[in-house]
Amino acid sequence: MVRVIVFISMVFFVLTSIYATEQSCMSEAQLSKFLQESIKHNSVLKDFPLSVSVANYDVEIKGTVESKTDLGILILLAMKQNCVKAVNITNVKVTNAKKESLSDVVVSATIMGKLMQNNFMSSNTKTWTIGIDTNNGIVNLTGNVKTQAKKDKIIKIINSVDGVKSINDTLTVKST
Repeated sequence: MVRVIVFISMVFFVLTSIYATEQSCMSEAQLSKFLQESIKHNSVLKDFPLSVSVANYDVEIKGTVESKTDLGILILLAMKQNCVKAVNITNVKVTNAKKESLSDVVVSATIMGKLMQNNFMSSNTKTWTIGIDTNNGIVNLTGNVKTQAKKDKIIKIINSVDGVKSINDTLTVKST
C-alpha cells in the first residue's frame, strides 16, 4: 500500500503539469509535440533524455528514466491524452530498478490512464475514490463507486489491459 501512495503522489506531479486538451483528437504530429513539451515541463521527467513518436495514435517513447515510478508517470502522461490507443515503452531504460515488477507498474499506470480516458478518474488525484495496486498481474481494487453499472464498466476496462491476470475487487457501491 505504501508503494501505491508513493506512486500516486508522484503521479500528482504529472497530472498537475498536463495541459488541458480538447475532447476531439489532435493530429499525430500535434500529439507528439504536445507530449514532448509536457515531458520537458514536467517536474519529474524534465531532466530525462526522452523522445516521443506517434503512429496511428500509438505512442512510442524512447530514452532513459531513473525509476519504475518515473516510468509509470510517463505512461500516465501519455495515456491521459484523448485518442492514445497504446503506449510502447519497450525502448525506455530504467536505471535504478528496485523490487517492484516493471510489468506491475505498467499495468497500474495503463489502468489509471484508461480510467481517466473514460472519465472514471480525474486528473486531480485528490478526488480519486478508487485505489489500484498490482502485484504479479493481480489487480487489487479498493474504494467506492456510485453505481453498479460504473463498477462493471471499470472492471471491464481493467480486464482489457494487457498483463492483468485477475482482479481482486473490493469496490463498494455507495451512492452519495
